[in-house]
Amino acid sequence: MPTIKSMLSVGTVLTVLTPTAAFVLHDLVFQLPDNQHEASLGFFVTGVGLLFVWTLGGYLAGRRTPTVFAAISAGLTTAVMSVGILWLTFITLNGLFTDRMSYEPDRIRAFRASGYPTMREYLNHSLAPGPFPLLMGAAVIVGTAGSLLGEKRER
Repeated sequence: MPTIKSMLSVGTVLTVLTPTAAFVLHDLVFQLPDNQHEASLGFFVTGVGLLFVWTLGGYLAGRRTPTVFAAISAGLTTAVMSVGILWLTFITLNGLFTDRMSYEPDRIRAFRASGYPTMREYLNHSLAPGPFPLLMGAAVIVGTAGSLLGEKRER
């Protein structure tokens, strides 16, 4: 009887969760300074790091698949899960720790100009997807590419 292997190995799960852990450390724990929309070395390191993690997640998921379609599906799934968890974490942290998460100068300026009495009300009424759809698209592309690299080919 054939056994069914899960595409979610420990390595895959860790790479899916890495962007979320980095976000929590950056914004909630250490509150690193905002680059105020200036392209800095940190921005580029973060971008390259995310692309690497999503490619690695796709690769790890794809190496357990027997077909190209399954590899593409695995890469797509790991990428969507990673950005989805990151997005939910963002929403949750902003909802639970509004004051702690609202230290960015652009957010403070927008809140003051909005006329809302509290930051929580401002955030609740100004919910927008932000950069997450773009991140999802990039993650899907590189995650799928990584899964195709890891896909087992019949030789």
